[in-house]
Amino acid sequence: MDKLSPNNLDALFRESSEQAEFEYRPEAWAAPDERLDKRDRRRVLLRWIAGVTVLLALLAGAAYQMRDNATDTPTEQTSGMTAETSAGNVISEPQLTVTETTTAANSNRRTANEPTAVQSTPTPTGEQAASVTENIVVTPPAVPFRNTAQAPFADTQNAVETAADNYAQANAQAQTQATVIASENTLKSVATTVTEVLPVRLNAVTATAVTPELPDPTTSGQIEPHRTSRLTFGVFGASDFAAVEFGNTMAGYRFGLRTDYAFARRFSVGVGVSFSKKRYCAAGSQYTAKPGFWTDGIAPQVVTSNCRIVELPVELRWYTNGSDRSGFFVGAGANTYLMNLEQFDFDYEEELPGSIKTWEERGTNKHFFGIGTLTFGYRQTLSRDLILEFAPYAHLPLTGIGQGKVALQSAGVSVGLYFKK
Repeated sequence: MDKLSPNNLDALFRESSEQAEFEYRPEAWAAPDERLDKRDRRRVLLRWIAGVTVLLALLAGAAYQMRDNATDTPTEQTSGMTAETSAGNVISEPQLTVTETTTAANSNRRTANEPTAVQSTPTPTGEQAASVTENIVVTPPAVPFRNTAQAPFADTQNAVETAADNYAQANAQAQTQATVIASENTLKSVATTVTEVLPVRLNAVTATAVTPELPDPTTSGQIEPHRTSRLTFGVFGASDFAAVEFGNTMAGYRFGLRTDYAFARRFSVGVGVSFSKKRYCAAGSQYTAKPGFWTDGIAPQVVTSNCRIVELPVELRWYTNGSDRSGFFVGAGANTYLMNLEQFDFDYEEELPGSIKTWEERGTNKHFFGIGTLTFGYRQTLSRDLILEFAPYAHLPLTGIGQGKVALQSAGVSVGLYFKK
């Protein structure tokens, strides 16, 4: 066979895949759709949580800023008023201080000289006021530093921004991980779906879809047990040799149908129907005719008969290795002869006028279970459903057979082919 080039091989696979028709199964795709819907709902939920968290953080920062502004406004107004007062009344404050100092000095003098009258406090001139003012150090009130007041808000804002960044990173990682997990689950679901929906393989040579034969996991690695069947049926044929009281043997044949039912593993009971041709030769003394049948009461010396018989056998068998295996068996039973046709030739020692030379009987004689049967044979199992059987047999009369009530015996080898049901 010519080798295919890579391009031709690719085209062959592509054409086969395009022409292949696959059954659509909605339930196979329901699981991936459900998982994708769950992933979308989870993403929406995560986004909502993130948005609410950021909004709450912004509201908290704005509230903190408004409270800080309300606290800083009175301090600034108070500081401005103090600064304006100090700048506009530079002389008055020193005057008060000087006055208090002069008063204290006069008080000391008064304590030392009690009889002295009280003297008025002189008003300082401009030079004195200037000297006093130079000695006064005006300390401005402490004004709070704006950056110090705003430091807590800056820290809070930085903390909120850091938390938002961490949350954003965690959210991104969570989404990435969820995407990866969803992708893996999707791939697994698709692989499962492909395995279930498309269990085919392409033959590279013929480019035809071939269904793979997968082994049963429950019996993988185990030996399949031998199949046991209770019912068998089949056909058989035999060469049949008949004689009367172990006399001269004449050949005939026998063929028919048979079915067996197995029980207790080693036993079976069988019934059948067969058609046989039996020929025998008997002495006149072995043939019992009806009273008055012979002419002048003189019996023939030899009687030759050709019979057509329908047989209805019933047999019980025992198998050495079981009814479902190869091996030997023995059987015993009873047979029924329905004598459809009996043809006789009579030979006399001396020719007598008016003697009966031939005779024929049709369907007159019936012998129910009048023959005993013995069988010994071997059956070979050809396959799980087919059996080949070799069965030598012997039929022994339990009563007189036919028109002449002869002790008809027969034996032969039966070959049968049977099927297990």
